Amino acid sequence: MIEMSRLSYSRLDLYNTCPRAFAMKYVHKAEPENDTADYFAEYGIIAHALYEEHANARGLIPKTVLTDMFHNGTETRDGMVKGFNDIKLPPYMANKYYQQGLDLIDRLLHTSVANVVGSEVKFSIYIEGIPVPIEGFIDKVERDERGYIITDFKSARPYTQEFCDESLQMSIYAMAALELYGELPYKQVYEFFRFNETVKTVRTMKQLEEAKQEIRRRWDCIQRKEFDPQYDQFFCNNFCQYAKSCSLKQQMDAEKAQRRIERAQRKQARDAKKAAKQQEGDV
Repeated sequence: MIEMSRLSYSRLDLYNTCPRAFAMKYVHKAEPENDTADYFAEYGIIAHALYEEHANARGLIPKTVLTDMFHNGTETRDGMVKGFNDIKLPPYMANKYYQQGLDLIDRLLHTSVANVVGSEVKFSIYIEGIPVPIEGFIDKVERDERGYIITDFKSARPYTQEFCDESLQMSIYAMAALELYGELPYKQVYEFFRFNETVKTVRTMKQLEEAKQEIRRRWDCIQRKEFDPQYDQFFCNNFCQYAKSCSLKQQMDAEKAQRRIERAQRKQARDAKKAAKQQEGDV
């Protein structure tokens, strides 16, 4: 049996993205082999810290405090969070991300927290057939006259409605809300704070049962040690900590390089043919 103390959405998602990367990180506990684009996560973490600080202060927090946090970071229960000044964003991205961070602060100062009942709400739930808990944190929980609202903050580009409606993350959060508050949220929201856009979704009990089946399927695959690599160009090139030793990544890179060579050769042949025709015309 593969021993693990817990599951989380991020672990389940990593397994779905690349079983090998999951095994290297959580089963073999291997040291990272290469640098990854950590600035995406670091930027998201400081933004989450701003949301949490604003909610915990019941909205009564000066702009100067939030701005200083954004620039210089802050201490949280999980340790020190980097501020924007220490996040190594690529130069072509830095100005846009900086302005989006300042825009977020301005929006927070005009956002009511009257209905907020919790921020970074920790949960630990069990699913039948899986001996370890699924744990995580819900970014924001609100309650109004209709019931509970769950919000998850994202620094990514807005997801499609279809993706949000099928998101395992939101299904897990709905399970957690049901256990914590005794009822399903009537609305779940992805808030894409860099773009000031939201996508709303909802879950039914039937959907939660389907999500549990999918979680059990992934757990069973983990226990059967099904850890074959899976190629995703964006993930492999930016976020996989174990790409350097991955045979599939090496194969895909070699095939890509070969295609570049073949394209260059075809272009060279076309150029040579064109030049030959021009010479014939000159004669």
